[in-house]
Amino acid sequence: MPFYLYQYEDLGKRIEFIQTKELKAIPRLMLKSCIEDEFKKRNREPLEWHMNEDDLIYVANKTGLVDSDKNLRDFKYAIVIDLKPNVSNNVSLYWLKDIWGYSYKEWTPLCLRLNKLFADRPEANANEFKKKFSLNNGSKLEDVFEFLYIQAGVKEGRWIWGQVGTVNGALLWPDAMKFFIKNTSSYI
Repeated sequence: MPFYLYQYEDLGKRIEFIQTKELKAIPRLMLKSCIEDEFKKRNREPLEWHMNEDDLIYVANKTGLVDSDKNLRDFKYAIVIDLKPNVSNNVSLYWLKDIWGYSYKEWTPLCLRLNKLFADRPEANANEFKKKFSLNNGSKLEDVFEFLYIQAGVKEGRWIWGQVGTVNGALLWPDAMKFFIKNTSSYI
């Protein structure tokens, strides 16, 4: 499940997306930075936290994932997930809008709110299509939620995705599930 940084421009009737780079360090740098910052403020476990789209881009810039020579005010960025990178002639791209985390001592279940850009769109050359594409402006993007976890928490961890394949399933205890339901119900 690769994460990509796209620069985008609103052209009135359409939105143009241009892929700028693969973000290989999402869990290691961005999530670690967020959890450490929040834990310093609250110093408790389990730790409830949230990053919206602006926070994600800010942390990407802070951790060096966005080219430092670019002024963030001059560009609009989106973090886009390719859910099916190895399926031939298929485009399944989702725009990452929010991450909610519930960090225990050694692991963190996550809830991601994504906007569906393309789901199983057939494309003869999917890799070329993913480099640059357009969307009709004004069409409502559908919210989709994904649950997964990282092997890291407020005190320790390896900062990698859990072991159930490249994308993993998170077991949610009642306290974490209540937190996710409380914070995502306005999108449902």
